[in-house]
Amino acid sequence: MATFHTFDEALTDPKGCVELYLDGGEWHPEVKTLPNLKALFFEGGETPAPEYFALPVEKVSFRRTKLDLKVIAKALKAMPKLKGVDFDFETVKQFPKFLLEMPHLEELELFSKISGLPEGFEKFTRLRRFIGNGFKPKPEGLAVLCELKTLEDLELQDAFLKDAPKELFTLPRLKRLSLSRCPELTAQHFQPLQGHPSLAWVGIDAKAKLQREVSALLGLA
Repeated sequence: MATFHTFDEALTDPKGCVELYLDGGEWHPEVKTLPNLKALFFEGGETPAPEYFALPVEKVSFRRTKLDLKVIAKALKAMPKLKGVDFDFETVKQFPKFLLEMPHLEELELFSKISGLPEGFEKFTRLRRFIGNGFKPKPEGLAVLCELKTLEDLELQDAFLKDAPKELFTLPRLKRLSLSRCPELTAQHFQPLQGHPSLAWVGIDAKAKLQREVSALLGLA
């Protein structure tokens, strides 16, 4: 099983193609010959052809794509097997509220400089992975994340957090935690992670010294 970055590559191994990157949204009928396809990544171009949203894929990603969000909202909500959605900052300037009508999502990636999460975000009771790249959460936004007890992978890139609630570090299923560019955080903030039963990795790329201290504190060095 593999990721293919061009459609021609995917056709060389139809059964092995699990993830497919497409430059633009033009419909390729041959995509129906990829029986194990699980994820589509659209890079560039206009709103993808509607035929793509009839495929039984589990994840859809939009990077540097000019989207008609009304069309996308209707299309995504009609995908029965969809579990993950990924939007980049060039596509979305604020949280796409239509996602609140899809509480079954398990993965949500937002590469956007939004500062808050909308009311109703706590409805994502199945969310296992949340990535906010450029996401600068307010205290109430962090509080909402702390309510999502299903989170396993939490990444806040370029978050510039000045503080973080203890509850953020005691999410019961947490396996991976990444907090980048948070220079005011100290090893003491990460202390509640000691003895966490499922934690496997912590990333803090802003301060190498802090990364070493936290890794040693948690026995992950």
